[in-house]
Amino acid sequence: MPHSLILVLFLALLISCKSVPFVPEEYKLNYIKFGNGGGFTGMVNTYYLTEKGDLYADGGEGLKKSGSVKKQIADQMIALPKILNIKENPYNVPGNRYFFIEYKIDGEQQKIQWGGDEKHPKEYETWYKNLIFLIKQQNLKVSQTVKL
Repeated sequence: MPHSLILVLFLALLISCKSVPFVPEEYKLNYIKFGNGGGFTGMVNTYYLTEKGDLYADGGEGLKKSGSVKKQIADQMIALPKILNIKENPYNVPGNRYFFIEYKIDGEQQKIQWGGDEKHPKEYETWYKNLIFLIKQQNLKVSQTVKL
C-alpha cells in the first residue's frame, strides 16, 4: 500500500511540473504573431514570438514549439511597433498571397498585412523578414543535428 501511495504522489508531482502550453488567446505577456498565406492552396503559415523568446509554429497541424531566441532579440522585435509608429500608420492591403504581423503588446493589439502591392511600408517588410529569419535559424539548428 505505501508503494502505491508513493507512486501516485510521484505521478501527481510529475504531472504538475509539466509546462503549460502556449495558448495565444490566454497568454498574458507580450507576443508577436506573423506569417503568410493565400495563393493557390490558401494555406496559412503562422508563427509566434513571445516576450520570453519562445518561438512557435502552426502550419495547419496545430501549434508546436519550434525553438527559442535570446530575450534581447525578442525585446528588440517587440519594441518595433512603437519605433515604427504602427499605431498611427496601420496598413491592411492583403493580396492573393499575403504577409502579416499581428502583435499584442502592453494590452494593445494590431494587425498589419500586405500582398501584391508595391506601396506597402518597406520597414514592415524588413521587420517581417527579420522575424522569418528567426524561424529559419531554428530550422537550420535542427537540420545540423541530423546525422547522415
